[in-house]
Order: sequence, then C-alpha cells, then structure tokens
Amino acid sequence: MTNNTSFTTKKRNLNIFLTLTKRHLKMIFSNKIRMFYTLMVPIIILVIYIIFLRNMELTAVENELQKMSIDVNNKELMYKISMVVDAWMLSGIVSISSITISLQTNSLIVEDKENGINKDFVSSPINKNILIASYFIYNFLITVFLSFLVLMTSFIFLAAYGEMYLNFTDVIIMFGTVFLTTIPTTLLTVFICIFIKTEPVLASVIAIFSAAIGFLTGAYMPISLLAKPIQYLCAFIPGTYSCSLIRFSFLENPINGLEAYLVANPNIVPAGKNVTDVMNLVRNNFGFNVNFFEISLTPAYSVLATAIFFIIFLALNIIFCGRLAKIEDKPIILKKKKNKEHKQDPISPKENTDSKNNNDNNEQIL
Repeated sequence: MTNNTSFTTKKRNLNIFLTLTKRHLKMIFSNKIRMFYTLMVPIIILVIYIIFLRNMELTAVENELQKMSIDVNNKELMYKISMVVDAWMLSGIVSISSITISLQTNSLIVEDKENGINKDFVSSPINKNILIASYFIYNFLITVFLSFLVLMTSFIFLAAYGEMYLNFTDVIIMFGTVFLTTIPTTLLTVFICIFIKTEPVLASVIAIFSAAIGFLTGAYMPISLLAKPIQYLCAFIPGTYSCSLIRFSFLENPINGLEAYLVANPNIVPAGKNVTDVMNLVRNNFGFNVNFFEISLTPAYSVLATAIFFIIFLALNIIFCGRLAKIEDKPIILKKKKNKEHKQDPISPKENTDSKNNNDNNEQIL
C-alpha cells in the first residue's frame, strides 16, 4: 500500500513538473516579441561583424603581416588567415549568446514574481522544489535551443564565405560543447535572477551584462590584451572557460591548417623567426590559450574549471532558490479618499446670524 502511494505521488509530481514546464515554454514561444529580444544581442553582433568589423579585422592583420615583411598578396595565406579570424569572432558570438539568451529568458521568472503568479503556484498543492526545477529546465531548454540556432547560423556564415572546414565529428563536438557549457551558464543566470523582483531591474542587468561580458570572457577581444588586474578578474568568471572551450572547438582546425601551410612554405616566415614562434604569437593573440595567473590552461583544465563552477552555482541555487517561490509580504497601505468638493468660503458672522434666525423661524412654524 505504501509503495503504491509513493508511486502515485511521484507520478503526480512528474505530471505537475511537465505541466509547469510546458506552460513556461508556451509562454515564451507564443510571444514573438520576447523571442526577438532574446535573440537580439547575438544577431546584432553578427550583423555588425559582417558589415563592419570583418574588414577591419582583416585589415589590421594585413598591417601586422606587412610589418613582419610577409607578402599579403599571397591569396592562399590570406585565405588561411581569414578562416582563423572568422572562427575567432564566431566562437565569441556563440559563447556569449548562451549567457545573454539565458538572462533574457529569465524575464518570465521575474514577470511571474512581479505579477504575483508565483503566489498562485505556491498557494496550490504544488511542491516548491518542483516549481523551481520547472523554471530551471525551461530556461535550459530555451537557451540550448536558441544557442544551437546561433551555432547553425555560424555554420551558414562559414559556408557562405567558402570556409566550412568542419566535418561531421567537428560539428557534433561543437554542439556537445555548447550543450555542456550551457548548464553552468543557466545556473549562473537563474541564481542572479533569484534576487531580482521587477522587470526594469532585469532589463538593466541584461544591458550591463551584454556590454561587459563579451570583454570579461574574451569573446570580443583576447584576454591577453587586457590589463593584468582585469585578466585576473576574468579568471574567476565562469564564462571565460566556456568561451575558451567553444573557441578551441572553432579554432583548432583553422590554426592547424595555417601551421601546416607555413611548415610546407617556410619561405613565408620572416627571417629570424620560425614557424613555432609565429604560431605561438597567433595562438596568444587570438585567445586560443587561456592564462590563469600566468599559467597556460589546456582545454582539459577549462573543462575542470567549468565543472567546478557548475558545482558552486548548483549549491548556491539549492541554498537560495527558495526565493523564486517566496511570497513577498507587502504592507497594505490604506489611501484616504480625496474630497472632490471645493472648499466653501468661511461664512461671515452676519450670514451665521441670518442662518440661525432662519432656523428659529422654521422651528416656530413646525
């Protein structure tokens, strides 16, 4: 009898969890404006890169090559370099998209808190942990789905420029990397939104994060170009290691292809330098290597760091996420009704006397 009751309770909780998650997903997919704003940041960055930044980046690289007395009219060499530049920028866009999308997706959570919908959920016979889990899974599913769309858009971009160097295995690894790095990212953004009660505050947080996170994780520019104190700060940001893993997936083949080309054509390398020196310069300038207090980290260490941040934010969410279902006790303020009638002028003593006499006469008549 006890086993049947326990099984029935678990089945009921599972049905409630699926129903809540379906409700959250339906709310965001039915709102096209919200979906547009969720994807707005990575789309804008990609459009700006295609229209303006790509030519600027390639021109800057050409200027550096000319300083090193390397022939920039070598079409094969410039093709290899353009592959590295495009892979570097696209990896940055994909890496920050999971953070900005996850933050924007939390707007439903904050909206439910602001409108008091979470009170309806808690007041009903629903386990608080089920409600919290449904919010997390909803955020994770939306973030993964839209991040995959950004990733596929990046593949289309590479194919359009004739730089699709990825095979089937590479594509699967990239999707797996995005999937795994989204888990700690979702935990981080949900933890932040635990303490946010209104949508204007969330909008401000999204604006700040969207502007700063690209630089602090090395998505927009290599961390090695930042000041030392900022580099040390970046080492404690989870997105740095997620960006490193995604960037490694994007850049490994283009950098290996460029190195193989230089080895096969040693006359391209300027006098006094060898291929290893040039490739170390490329790896450092394009953020391929991540330094943690002057220690160069391999992708394996980035995976370890991502796992550590996952454990940390999972614990923080378990401790604090009860606030997602907390009913805020707001004091009730009774407002006095305003007297809409205009104030009459004070009655003069004479008018008082006449009024009194009229009242006396009325009494006599009665």
